[in-house]
Amino acid sequence: MWVVILKGTVEMALVAVLDACVLFPASLRDTRRNLVKKGMPQDKAQRLFSTIRDQFDDAFIVHYKPLIESMPTNEKDRHVLAAAVACRANIIVTQNLKDFPSNLLAPFEVEAQSPDRFLVHLFQIDRELITYRSLIFTGVQKNPHKVSYR
Repeated sequence: MWVVILKGTVEMALVAVLDACVLFPASLRDTRRNLVKKGMPQDKAQRLFSTIRDQFDDAFIVHYKPLIESMPTNEKDRHVLAAAVACRANIIVTQNLKDFPSNLLAPFEVEAQSPDRFLVHLFQIDRELITYRSLIFTGVQKNPHKVSYR
């Protein structure tokens, strides 16, 4: 399962849990298994995922599994809400909004947002930072050290 936590904005502590459908299209959710099925050696697939995990070590949520069964959402989505509750997230970012109705999330003080809405939300919080990061991410700005930020 790929559940990632993003922390931080300049003005407020914002914690968002990204559902797997935000990180990978449905066809790629079982990437490691599919890589092995297509012929990649198991140890090489594991190294690839270990490298990804090492790079985002503080972004992975642990200790959420005991909460899964008690979550009121659809059975296949309970792990996402459990992860959000475990890390005290404000937002679940997902393409799958229909399975995260606000009446089920409200008791946990969590809201579901689409990836687009989440990016707009971040932009409203800190327009300069999000613009700067977007330029770096898209490669428009090749040398971040030459960009003036604040």
